[in-house]
Amino acid sequence: MKMAAPSKVERSGTGIATREERRQALLAAVDAVAPVLSAEAPGAEAERHLTPAAITALQTSGLLALKLPLELGGFEADNALQYEVIERIAYHSTAAAWCMFIYTDILGKVASSLPDDGLAILLAGPELPLTCGGGGLIPGSLVPVDGGYRISGRWIYGSGNTGSDFFMVLGIDETGAQPEFKLCVVRSSEMIVDDNWHVVGMRGTGSSDYRADNAFIPSSMAVPFPPVPLRGGAIFQLGLMGYSAHTIASVAIGGTLRALDEIARMAETKARGYSQNKTPLARRGVFQTFLGRSRLSLMAMRAMMLEVGERIVADAERIGGNPLATEIESRAAASLATQTAVDIMSGILRYAGGEGARAGHPIERTMRDVQMAQTHFYISDSALELHGRSLLGETDLDAAS
Repeated sequence: MKMAAPSKVERSGTGIATREERRQALLAAVDAVAPVLSAEAPGAEAERHLTPAAITALQTSGLLALKLPLELGGFEADNALQYEVIERIAYHSTAAAWCMFIYTDILGKVASSLPDDGLAILLAGPELPLTCGGGGLIPGSLVPVDGGYRISGRWIYGSGNTGSDFFMVLGIDETGAQPEFKLCVVRSSEMIVDDNWHVVGMRGTGSSDYRADNAFIPSSMAVPFPPVPLRGGAIFQLGLMGYSAHTIASVAIGGTLRALDEIARMAETKARGYSQNKTPLARRGVFQTFLGRSRLSLMAMRAMMLEVGERIVADAERIGGNPLATEIESRAAASLATQTAVDIMSGILRYAGGEGARAGHPIERTMRDVQMAQTHFYISDSALELHGRSLLGETDLDAAS
Protein backbone atom coordinates (compact mmCIF):
# COMPACT_ATOMS: atom_id res chain seq x y z
CA MET A 1 0.00 0.00 0.00
CA LYS A 2 1.32 3.45 -0.92
CA MET A 3 2.02 5.70 2.07
CA ALA A 4 1.99 9.47 2.07
CA ALA A 5 5.14 11.56 2.36
CA PRO A 6 3.69 14.89 3.38
CA SER A 7 6.82 16.74 4.47
CA LYS A 8 10.58 16.66 4.77
CA VAL A 9 10.56 17.48 8.48
CA GLU A 10 13.22 15.51 10.36
CA ARG A 11 11.89 12.82 12.65
CA SER A 12 12.69 12.75 16.34
CA GLY A 13 14.45 9.86 18.03
CA THR A 14 11.11 8.09 18.53
CA GLY A 15 10.48 7.98 14.80
CA ILE A 16 7.68 10.56 15.03
CA ALA A 17 8.25 14.29 14.70
CA THR A 18 7.49 16.26 17.82
CA ARG A 19 4.38 18.42 17.84
CA GLU A 20 6.47 21.58 17.51
CA GLU A 21 8.36 20.12 14.55
CA ARG A 22 5.09 19.26 12.86
CA ARG A 23 3.72 22.72 13.68
CA GLN A 24 6.72 24.48 12.17
CA ALA A 25 6.57 22.30 9.03
CA LEU A 26 2.87 22.99 8.53
CA LEU A 27 3.08 26.75 9.07
CA ALA A 28 6.10 26.95 6.78
CA ALA A 29 4.10 25.10 4.11
CA VAL A 30 1.30 27.67 4.43
CA ASP A 31 3.77 30.53 4.10
CA ALA A 32 5.25 28.91 0.99
CA VAL A 33 1.90 28.79 -0.86
CA ALA A 34 0.49 32.03 0.56
CA PRO A 35 1.52 34.23 -2.40
CA VAL A 36 -0.26 31.89 -4.83
CA LEU A 37 -3.41 31.67 -2.73
CA SER A 38 -3.55 35.45 -2.28
CA ALA A 39 -2.99 36.12 -5.99
CA GLU A 40 -5.60 33.54 -7.01
CA ALA A 41 -8.31 34.68 -4.58
CA PRO A 42 -9.94 37.14 -7.03
CA GLY A 43 -9.94 34.45 -9.73
CA ALA A 44 -11.66 31.99 -7.43
CA GLU A 45 -14.30 34.62 -6.73
CA ALA A 46 -14.89 35.19 -10.43
CA GLU A 47 -14.90 31.50 -11.39
CA ARG A 48 -16.93 30.48 -8.28
CA HIS A 49 -14.40 27.78 -7.42
CA LEU A 50 -10.70 27.53 -6.64
CA THR A 51 -8.44 28.13 -9.62
CA PRO A 52 -6.19 25.36 -10.97
CA ALA A 53 -3.13 27.22 -9.65
CA ALA A 54 -4.58 27.39 -6.14
CA ILE A 55 -5.60 23.71 -6.24
CA THR A 56 -2.13 22.67 -7.39
CA ALA A 57 -0.51 24.76 -4.68
CA LEU A 58 -2.61 23.14 -1.98
CA GLN A 59 -2.24 19.60 -3.28
CA THR A 60 1.54 19.76 -3.61
CA SER A 61 2.16 21.67 -0.37
CA GLY A 62 1.95 18.71 2.02
CA LEU A 63 -0.91 20.43 3.86
CA LEU A 64 -3.44 17.78 2.85
CA ALA A 65 -1.77 15.53 5.44
CA LEU A 66 -2.92 17.84 8.25
CA LYS A 67 -5.36 15.28 9.73
CA LEU A 68 -3.99 12.13 8.11
CA PRO A 69 -3.04 9.50 10.72
CA LEU A 70 0.60 9.51 11.75
CA GLU A 71 0.99 5.88 10.77
CA LEU A 72 0.17 6.84 7.17
CA GLY A 73 2.82 9.54 7.12
CA GLY A 74 0.44 12.32 8.10
CA PHE A 75 0.66 15.05 10.71
CA GLU A 76 -2.45 13.98 12.68
CA ALA A 77 -2.61 17.50 14.08
CA ASP A 78 -4.63 18.20 17.20
CA ASN A 79 -7.49 20.68 16.99
CA ALA A 80 -5.38 23.62 18.15
CA LEU A 81 -2.78 23.04 15.46
CA GLN A 82 -5.48 22.52 12.84
CA TYR A 83 -6.93 25.87 13.88
CA GLU A 84 -3.57 27.62 13.44
CA VAL A 85 -3.02 26.19 9.98
CA ILE A 86 -6.48 26.98 8.61
CA GLU A 87 -6.49 30.45 10.17
CA ARG A 88 -3.18 31.26 8.49
CA ILE A 89 -4.48 30.07 5.11
CA ALA A 90 -7.63 32.16 5.60
CA TYR A 91 -5.50 35.28 6.08
CA HIS A 92 -4.55 34.92 2.41
CA SER A 93 -7.71 33.34 0.98
CA THR A 94 -10.89 32.52 2.87
CA ALA A 95 -12.10 30.35 -0.01
CA ALA A 96 -8.90 28.29 -0.05
CA ALA A 97 -9.07 27.91 3.73
CA TRP A 98 -12.68 26.73 3.55
CA CYS A 99 -11.86 24.13 0.90
CA MET A 100 -8.75 23.10 2.80
CA PHE A 101 -10.62 22.30 5.98
CA ILE A 102 -13.07 20.23 3.90
CA TYR A 103 -10.25 18.39 2.14
CA THR A 104 -8.38 17.60 5.36
CA ASP A 105 -11.44 16.78 7.47
CA ILE A 106 -12.69 14.25 4.95
CA LEU A 107 -9.33 12.76 4.04
CA GLY A 108 -8.54 12.21 7.72
CA LYS A 109 -11.94 10.68 8.39
CA VAL A 110 -11.93 8.21 5.51
CA ALA A 111 -8.22 7.32 5.79
CA SER A 112 -8.74 6.45 9.45
CA SER A 113 -11.75 4.21 8.82
CA LEU A 114 -11.44 2.47 5.42
CA PRO A 115 -10.15 -1.10 5.36
CA ASP A 116 -6.70 -1.67 3.88
CA ASP A 117 -8.05 -2.45 0.40
CA GLY A 118 -10.03 0.77 0.33
CA LEU A 119 -7.13 2.77 1.71
CA ALA A 120 -4.91 1.45 -1.09
CA ILE A 121 -7.41 2.83 -3.64
CA LEU A 122 -7.64 6.15 -1.81
CA LEU A 123 -3.87 6.68 -1.64
CA ALA A 124 -2.93 5.23 -5.03
CA GLY A 125 -2.08 8.55 -6.70
CA PRO A 126 1.25 10.41 -6.75
CA GLU A 127 -0.16 13.05 -4.37
CA LEU A 128 -2.62 12.82 -1.53
CA PRO A 129 -6.13 12.96 -3.01
CA LEU A 130 -8.53 15.88 -2.88
CA THR A 131 -11.57 14.56 -1.04
CA CYS A 132 -14.74 16.61 -0.76
CA GLY A 133 -18.39 15.99 0.04
CA GLY A 134 -20.37 15.42 3.20
CA GLY A 135 -23.55 16.71 1.61
CA GLY A 136 -25.28 17.62 4.84
CA LEU A 137 -25.35 13.89 5.67
CA ILE A 138 -28.29 13.36 3.33
CA PRO A 139 -28.40 9.62 2.58
CA GLY A 140 -28.39 8.39 -0.98
CA SER A 141 -29.94 5.08 -1.96
CA LEU A 142 -27.54 2.10 -1.87
CA VAL A 143 -28.14 -1.16 -3.72
CA PRO A 144 -25.76 -4.10 -3.15
CA VAL A 145 -24.19 -5.48 -6.36
CA ASP A 146 -21.35 -7.83 -7.15
CA GLY A 147 -18.18 -6.34 -5.65
CA GLY A 148 -19.83 -3.43 -3.88
CA TYR A 149 -22.78 -1.08 -4.21
CA ARG A 150 -24.57 1.19 -6.64
CA ILE A 151 -25.59 4.55 -5.22
CA SER A 152 -28.04 7.17 -6.44
CA GLY A 153 -28.93 10.42 -4.76
CA ARG A 154 -28.48 14.16 -4.56
CA TRP A 155 -26.40 16.06 -2.04
CA ILE A 156 -25.63 19.68 -1.17
CA TYR A 157 -22.56 21.80 -0.40
CA GLY A 158 -19.83 20.14 -2.43
CA SER A 159 -17.15 22.60 -1.35
CA GLY A 160 -13.88 22.09 -3.19
CA ASN A 161 -15.29 19.65 -5.73
CA THR A 162 -13.42 21.26 -8.64
CA GLY A 163 -10.36 19.11 -9.27
CA SER A 164 -11.34 16.63 -6.56
CA ASP A 165 -10.53 12.93 -6.75
CA PHE A 166 -13.23 11.55 -4.44
CA PHE A 167 -16.53 12.50 -2.83
CA MET A 168 -17.56 11.27 0.59
CA VAL A 169 -21.32 10.74 0.89
CA LEU A 170 -23.78 9.00 3.14
CA GLY A 171 -25.81 6.12 1.77
CA ILE A 172 -28.53 3.85 3.08
CA ASP A 173 -29.07 0.21 2.11
CA GLU A 174 -32.72 -0.68 2.66
CA THR A 175 -32.67 -4.04 0.89
CA GLY A 176 -32.22 -6.08 4.08
CA ALA A 177 -34.35 -6.65 7.13
CA GLN A 178 -32.93 -3.50 8.74
CA PRO A 179 -31.73 -0.35 6.96
CA GLU A 180 -27.96 0.09 7.08
CA PHE A 181 -26.20 3.44 6.79
CA LYS A 182 -22.83 3.51 5.06
CA LEU A 183 -20.16 6.15 4.72
CA CYS A 184 -19.16 5.90 1.07
CA VAL A 185 -16.18 7.15 -0.90
CA VAL A 186 -17.04 7.66 -4.57
CA ARG A 187 -14.69 8.57 -7.40
CA SER A 188 -15.38 12.07 -8.67
CA SER A 189 -15.65 10.70 -12.21
CA GLU A 190 -18.80 8.86 -11.05
CA MET A 191 -20.48 12.04 -9.72
CA ILE A 192 -22.41 14.80 -11.52
CA VAL A 193 -21.90 18.36 -10.25
CA ASP A 194 -24.66 20.90 -10.81
CA ASP A 195 -23.17 24.34 -11.46
CA ASN A 196 -25.53 26.18 -9.12
CA TRP A 197 -23.24 27.91 -6.61
CA HIS A 198 -24.52 31.48 -7.12
CA VAL A 199 -24.31 32.96 -3.64
CA VAL A 200 -23.53 36.07 -1.63
CA GLY A 201 -20.43 34.75 0.11
CA MET A 202 -17.79 32.02 -0.12
CA ARG A 203 -18.23 32.22 -3.86
CA GLY A 204 -14.76 30.87 -4.49
CA THR A 205 -15.42 27.53 -2.79
CA GLY A 206 -17.47 25.97 -5.60
CA SER A 207 -19.92 24.48 -3.10
CA SER A 208 -22.40 23.30 -5.72
CA ASP A 209 -24.93 20.51 -5.36
CA TYR A 210 -23.93 17.11 -6.74
CA ARG A 211 -25.60 13.84 -7.55
CA ALA A 212 -25.04 10.22 -8.48
CA ASP A 213 -27.02 8.06 -10.84
CA ASN A 214 -26.22 4.41 -10.18
CA ALA A 215 -22.56 5.15 -9.38
CA PHE A 216 -20.41 2.15 -8.45
CA ILE A 217 -18.70 1.94 -5.05
CA PRO A 218 -16.30 -0.96 -4.31
CA SER A 219 -17.20 -2.73 -1.08
CA SER A 220 -13.87 -1.62 0.40
CA MET A 221 -14.91 2.04 -0.05
CA ALA A 222 -18.09 1.81 2.03
CA VAL A 223 -18.02 1.41 5.81
CA PRO A 224 -20.77 1.41 8.47
CA PHE A 225 -21.86 4.86 9.64
CA PRO A 226 -20.80 6.27 12.01
CA PRO A 227 -17.38 4.93 11.05
CA VAL A 228 -15.12 3.16 13.55
CA PRO A 229 -11.51 4.39 13.34
CA LEU A 230 -9.03 1.67 12.42
CA ARG A 231 -6.03 4.00 12.50
CA GLY A 232 -4.95 7.14 14.26
CA GLY A 233 -5.35 8.50 17.74
CA ALA A 234 -7.56 10.76 19.81
CA ILE A 235 -8.80 13.16 17.13
CA PHE A 236 -10.64 10.27 15.50
CA GLN A 237 -12.47 9.52 18.75
CA LEU A 238 -14.17 12.92 18.65
CA GLY A 239 -17.80 13.44 17.71
CA LEU A 240 -18.84 15.41 14.65
CA MET A 241 -18.72 18.82 16.36
CA GLY A 242 -15.47 18.10 18.13
CA TYR A 243 -13.86 16.89 14.94
CA SER A 244 -14.79 19.87 12.75
CA ALA A 245 -16.52 22.88 14.34
CA HIS A 246 -13.31 24.74 15.20
CA THR A 247 -12.37 24.98 11.54
CA ILE A 248 -15.26 27.35 10.78
CA ALA A 249 -13.98 29.79 13.39
CA SER A 250 -10.45 29.56 12.01
CA VAL A 251 -11.65 30.72 8.59
CA ALA A 252 -13.67 33.59 10.06
CA ILE A 253 -10.92 34.81 12.39
CA GLY A 254 -8.14 34.47 9.80
CA GLY A 255 -10.06 36.43 7.18
CA THR A 256 -11.01 39.13 9.67
CA LEU A 257 -7.39 39.53 10.81
CA ARG A 258 -6.44 40.22 7.19
CA ALA A 259 -9.28 42.75 6.82
CA LEU A 260 -8.23 44.47 10.05
CA ASP A 261 -4.70 44.85 8.71
CA GLU A 262 -6.16 46.21 5.47
CA ILE A 263 -8.23 48.90 7.20
CA ALA A 264 -5.23 49.85 9.35
CA ARG A 265 -3.22 50.39 6.16
CA MET A 266 -6.04 52.40 4.56
CA ALA A 267 -6.43 54.52 7.71
CA GLU A 268 -3.14 56.33 7.12
CA THR A 269 -4.62 58.22 4.18
CA LYS A 270 -8.37 57.68 4.39
CA ALA A 271 -10.51 60.44 5.91
CA ARG A 272 -14.25 60.76 6.23
CA GLY A 273 -16.52 63.78 6.24
CA TYR A 274 -16.99 66.98 4.18
CA SER A 275 -14.73 69.49 5.92
CA GLN A 276 -11.66 70.93 4.21
CA ASN A 277 -9.27 69.77 6.92
CA LYS A 278 -10.29 66.17 7.33
CA THR A 279 -8.33 64.05 9.79
CA PRO A 280 -7.12 60.64 8.58
CA LEU A 281 -8.73 57.70 10.35
CA ALA A 282 -5.38 56.73 11.83
CA ARG A 283 -5.31 60.01 13.80
CA ARG A 284 -8.84 59.72 15.14
CA GLY A 285 -9.30 58.35 18.64
CA VAL A 286 -12.55 56.58 17.83
CA PHE A 287 -10.85 54.52 15.10
CA GLN A 288 -7.80 53.87 17.25
CA THR A 289 -10.08 52.49 19.95
CA PHE A 290 -11.93 50.31 17.43
CA LEU A 291 -8.66 48.98 16.03
CA GLY A 292 -7.21 48.17 19.45
CA ARG A 293 -10.38 46.59 20.79
CA SER A 294 -10.87 44.55 17.62
CA ARG A 295 -7.34 43.21 17.62
CA LEU A 296 -7.58 42.21 21.27
CA SER A 297 -10.97 40.58 20.70
CA LEU A 298 -9.61 38.49 17.84
CA MET A 299 -6.56 37.50 19.88
CA ALA A 300 -8.85 36.49 22.74
CA MET A 301 -10.94 34.36 20.40
CA ARG A 302 -7.80 32.74 19.02
CA ALA A 303 -6.49 32.00 22.52
CA MET A 304 -9.83 30.46 23.44
CA MET A 305 -9.88 28.26 20.34
CA LEU A 306 -6.30 27.09 20.91
CA GLU A 307 -6.93 26.27 24.57
CA VAL A 308 -10.14 24.35 23.88
CA GLY A 309 -8.51 22.70 20.86
CA GLU A 310 -5.67 21.29 22.94
CA ARG A 311 -7.94 20.30 25.82
CA ILE A 312 -10.52 18.39 23.78
CA VAL A 313 -7.86 16.10 22.34
CA ALA A 314 -6.24 15.64 25.75
CA ASP A 315 -9.65 14.74 27.20
CA ALA A 316 -10.26 12.24 24.40
CA GLU A 317 -6.88 10.63 25.05
CA ARG A 318 -7.57 10.49 28.78
CA ILE A 319 -10.99 8.80 28.55
CA GLY A 320 -10.42 6.85 25.32
CA GLY A 321 -13.51 8.29 23.64
CA ASN A 322 -15.45 11.44 22.87
CA PRO A 323 -15.56 13.98 25.75
CA LEU A 324 -19.11 15.22 25.29
CA ALA A 325 -18.92 18.26 27.55
CA THR A 326 -15.74 19.48 25.86
CA GLU A 327 -17.20 18.79 22.44
CA ILE A 328 -20.18 20.97 23.33
CA GLU A 329 -17.80 23.66 24.60
CA SER A 330 -15.74 23.47 21.40
CA ARG A 331 -18.79 24.11 19.24
CA ALA A 332 -19.90 26.97 21.50
CA ALA A 333 -16.42 28.51 21.34
CA ALA A 334 -16.43 28.29 17.55
CA SER A 335 -19.84 29.95 17.44
CA LEU A 336 -18.72 32.80 19.70
CA ALA A 337 -15.49 33.32 17.75
CA THR A 338 -17.28 33.37 14.42
CA GLN A 339 -19.90 35.85 15.65
CA THR A 340 -17.12 38.05 17.02
CA ALA A 341 -15.52 38.07 13.57
CA VAL A 342 -18.86 38.99 11.97
CA ASP A 343 -19.29 41.93 14.37
CA ILE A 344 -15.75 43.21 13.78
CA MET A 345 -16.13 42.91 9.99
CA SER A 346 -19.20 45.13 10.22
CA GLY A 347 -17.11 47.81 11.92
CA ILE A 348 -14.28 47.42 9.42
CA LEU A 349 -16.66 47.97 6.52
CA ARG A 350 -18.16 51.01 8.23
CA TYR A 351 -14.74 52.65 8.50
CA ALA A 352 -13.68 51.53 5.01
CA GLY A 353 -16.71 53.24 3.48
CA GLY A 354 -17.36 53.10 -0.23
CA GLU A 355 -13.76 52.23 -1.09
CA GLY A 356 -13.85 49.01 0.92
CA ALA A 357 -17.38 48.18 -0.24
CA ARG A 358 -16.51 48.06 -3.93
CA ALA A 359 -16.80 44.67 -5.60
CA GLY A 360 -13.49 42.84 -5.53
CA HIS A 361 -11.98 44.79 -2.64
CA PRO A 362 -10.47 42.44 -0.01
CA ILE A 363 -12.66 43.95 2.71
CA GLU A 364 -15.83 43.57 0.63
CA ARG A 365 -14.99 39.95 -0.20
CA THR A 366 -14.07 39.07 3.37
CA MET A 367 -17.21 40.72 4.71
CA ARG A 368 -19.35 38.45 2.54
CA ASP A 369 -17.30 35.35 3.27
CA VAL A 370 -17.36 35.79 7.04
CA GLN A 371 -21.10 36.44 6.94
CA MET A 372 -21.50 33.22 4.96
CA ALA A 373 -19.32 31.26 7.39
CA GLN A 374 -21.75 31.96 10.22
CA THR A 375 -24.55 30.25 8.27
CA HIS A 376 -22.86 26.86 8.64
CA PHE A 377 -24.85 24.45 10.78
CA TYR A 378 -21.96 24.09 13.23
CA ILE A 379 -22.24 27.81 14.11
CA SER A 380 -25.36 28.49 16.14
CA ASP A 381 -26.71 30.48 19.08
CA SER A 382 -28.14 27.22 20.34
CA ALA A 383 -24.56 25.96 20.77
CA LEU A 384 -24.08 28.56 23.51
CA GLU A 385 -27.34 27.51 25.16
CA LEU A 386 -26.21 23.88 24.99
CA HIS A 387 -22.90 24.80 26.63
CA GLY A 388 -24.79 26.57 29.41
CA ARG A 389 -26.93 23.51 30.00
CA SER A 390 -23.79 21.38 30.16
CA LEU A 391 -22.24 23.76 32.69
CA LEU A 392 -25.39 23.43 34.79
CA GLY A 393 -24.89 19.68 35.01
CA GLU A 394 -27.12 18.29 32.25
CA THR A 395 -25.61 15.21 30.63
CA ASP A 396 -28.34 13.92 28.32
CA LEU A 397 -27.26 16.27 25.53
CA ASP A 398 -26.47 16.05 21.83
CA ALA A 399 -23.56 18.25 20.71
CA ALA A 400 -24.98 18.36 17.17
CA SER A 401 -28.50 19.44 18.13
